[in-house]
Amino acid sequence: MFDKFFNPKSVAVIGASHKKGKIGNILFKNLLNYKGKVYPINIETNDVLGKKAYKSVLEVKDTIDLAIIAIPKVFVLGALEECGKKKIKDVIVITSGFGEVGDKESEQQLKEVAKKYGIRLLGPNVVGVYNAKTMFDATFLPEDAFKKPKFGKISILSQSGTVTAVLLEKFFNSRLGISKFVSYGNATDINEVDILNYLEKDVNTDVICMYLEEIKNGEGFIKYLKTKKKPLIVLKAGIGNRGKEAIVSHTGSLAGDSKIYEGLFKQFGVIQAEGINDLVNYAKGLLVKPYKEIMILTNGGGYGILLSDWVEKMNLPFHNLGANEIKALKKKINKVGISYKNPFDILGDSNIDTYLTALGAMNKDKEKLYIIVFIGQTDSINEKSLDYFIQKIKKLKINCVFLNTSEEQCNFIEEEGFQCFNTPEELVRGISVMKK
Repeated sequence: MFDKFFNPKSVAVIGASHKKGKIGNILFKNLLNYKGKVYPINIETNDVLGKKAYKSVLEVKDTIDLAIIAIPKVFVLGALEECGKKKIKDVIVITSGFGEVGDKESEQQLKEVAKKYGIRLLGPNVVGVYNAKTMFDATFLPEDAFKKPKFGKISILSQSGTVTAVLLEKFFNSRLGISKFVSYGNATDINEVDILNYLEKDVNTDVICMYLEEIKNGEGFIKYLKTKKKPLIVLKAGIGNRGKEAIVSHTGSLAGDSKIYEGLFKQFGVIQAEGINDLVNYAKGLLVKPYKEIMILTNGGGYGILLSDWVEKMNLPFHNLGANEIKALKKKINKVGISYKNPFDILGDSNIDTYLTALGAMNKDKEKLYIIVFIGQTDSINEKSLDYFIQKIKKLKINCVFLNTSEEQCNFIEEEGFQCFNTPEELVRGISVMKK
């Protein structure tokens, strides 16, 4: 179910256009990178970006797995009827101007036509869908303006197209890979529960992130929560009175009481984000292994202090260095100015070998998470020494996460399979979700 929304063999774009800047132009251009067959549907031209154009889906002789409708609202219902006659069972309606602006009647008509022909309809009022593994980009987000993340095991669903676009950019900037994203807009037919159940079974999804304004299918949502196995991070909008009022004019739906949602999330272990940055950091934190204690190793005292403040603020457990560990550390690293505590500050003039010596002197414990801080602008930490360090760390088999002020070094660390954050706040809030 829904697989053809993400993996179609053939797609018809109703409203494909050669006019730069139009939604149909951006959408069709994005789809040209996909390996499947793409058919432009346009009543005014015979050619779109070098592809033969058709006046209607009914003119296309081949089977069409998925149709995407991106035309003025007045023509949408007729286009959906033609999809039904063509026996296209999966349709995305990009077009807005339905229930979200008060036109419930037109939206109901869409629902009735979809039901009449057995069509599963995503939308209206959506940005589209994206499958990072196959590079299937059925969105109108232009490539030159929106850098889409690489492939990873995190999937995103969002009621808002705008928030989806922001999340994609945040994921890209945070070096987080995604599997799929989908904006579901007014949820006239396909709603959040349908998508959640699909992603729950998707082998390429390990973590689900969700921007939520209100639940369309409350009973189905609770049923999903009771049986879900994958972590779910939710950013719930409309928790204030003005936010609730704004939801009505955004998707045409009513927002529920925020306290009910909070209780529901807490009961079923849903991770609730306070903002977009939180959602991204939690998603990244879920890629870190679970832990019972935290040990901070740093070459920057200030960052060690900031980390400590945040660890305490988030009520996370510090590791207390034992007498044997302190004795071993003093024997191996005897420098003026070092305090043998957690955080363990090896000072700014330390090199990679000092880090390795310190880690070697500490008790190895699988229940411990090591936060390794590199002030990446120091001369002693460079790509060559960092590569050497990472290979040694892999052999030690310790659970660790990195804080690095250099974007380039963070990229390198994450390519080697470890998570890297740029600020203490992002790191600690992120790893808070993996405390045992």
